[in-house]
Amino acid sequence: MGTGAPRPESWAKTFLKEGHEVTVVSRYWSGEEKNWNDYLKSTPIDKPQITEEGKLTKVFLPYQEREYSKIGLVRKFNSVFNLVTGNLEREVDSMYYFDYIKDILTQNKFDFMVATCPPWNLSRLAYKIWKSFKIPFALDYRDYENDVILPLNPKLSNFRKFEFFWNTRYMKKWIAKSKFIAGASKPIVDYVMDQNNIAGYEITNGYNQKLISKIQESQASDIFTISIIGFLYPPQDLTILIEGLNKFFDKNKGIKFQFNFIGVNAIKEVADNLRERLPSKYINITDRIPQEEALRIGSKSNVLYYAGWSNWKGVYSAKIFEYLALERRILIAPGDNFAIDKIIRESNSGEVVNSIDAFDNLLTAWYKEWEEKGYLSWDGDENYVKQFSREAQAIKLLEAIKKEAVLA
Repeated sequence: MGTGAPRPESWAKTFLKEGHEVTVVSRYWSGEEKNWNDYLKSTPIDKPQITEEGKLTKVFLPYQEREYSKIGLVRKFNSVFNLVTGNLEREVDSMYYFDYIKDILTQNKFDFMVATCPPWNLSRLAYKIWKSFKIPFALDYRDYENDVILPLNPKLSNFRKFEFFWNTRYMKKWIAKSKFIAGASKPIVDYVMDQNNIAGYEITNGYNQKLISKIQESQASDIFTISIIGFLYPPQDLTILIEGLNKFFDKNKGIKFQFNFIGVNAIKEVADNLRERLPSKYINITDRIPQEEALRIGSKSNVLYYAGWSNWKGVYSAKIFEYLALERRILIAPGDNFAIDKIIRESNSGEVVNSIDAFDNLLTAWYKEWEEKGYLSWDGDENYVKQFSREAQAIKLLEAIKKEAVLA
């Protein structure tokens, strides 16, 4: 069970290659969803779509958009009521799917189940399936109350503390019956393990080696190109990026330069900030585009950029692993003094800078090198990078299932 995402997709493909029969259950996705509102809309199908391809069965389920009262006080009451009764992430009601899944389970035998969250109420759905059918299961968390457990100094409103209390109270109940938990970063895994006395495994996101091999492009030689692929969020500190770029521009007139912000238009607040504070002739801010197209842009770039979550521990982004696989120099500004910095250091794939001057100096040196050679060399550790392929991470998950569930 899970969302329409590369993470569970890669598991399904790898499990199949390892000789297992796999059934993937998800709500229907058209592939045209661009933002959160699109994700919450009713699907165009009103009954399950089931396809079978050898040992792979795909089940796509209909979804009905939830309706909310137009009366504010009623909405607030309903929110609190849902929270204290365990109906977490109320806008996406995964419990809606139990009857559909019950029909599948009465007609087929399954040895193990993995639910990948969020939405967190998939944990509740997996628990309910376990109660009814006693299928052993694991819970996977790409996120887990990140704004509470990952910041070094979280600042929480009273309602957020109240919400966190009820969320974790119910999550503990559902997690208790799982064989183990998996998480997209070690701090998430460590926290859930500690709070629930359960086995846990870090299963990071990763890169699609088949796709990466397909789109390798030559670096840009006519315009010095930096790209970020994916979102930037308001909590991320972009001071070094913006002020560092402006300092570099002020010192270097007439440069051949472009900074691609691929997909950043999806976060309007961030896109507006960049447009307001950076010279328009040097920046290219786009809507979300297909993954292959975005990776081609990344492959043609001289440098790939990411803003670390300073004062947060263990916030990985799937783009970091794709950056590594593209074998382009990576610039992190600021660093996170934790997971991202560690990956860049151990892979020897780029630099982490934590000041405006350091950003300007590094960019100046790299631009000069590009002017002289027409490209920037990459001296990263290929063997280190291989561990972050999606297939390698899927094998780790499969080994955990075999160990914890004692499966052949």
